[in-house]
Amino acid sequence: MTKRLVLLGGSMRAASYSLAALRAAEALAQNEGAATTLLSVRDLDLPIFRPNTSISE
Repeated sequence: MTKRLVLLGGSMRAASYSLAALRAAEALAQNEGAATTLLSVRDLDLPIFRPNTSISE
């Protein structure tokens, strides 16, 4: 049975260290035969709370 792994990155920063770590973990999991899906909040177009942004932006 194939293992399935979903990795979720939660950083909005362009050069996110946590997303880089998730990509490395994804590669390791794939090397072990896992099916992976990497999701990033940057790509999901979710309504992310940004305290320094006004509603009109």
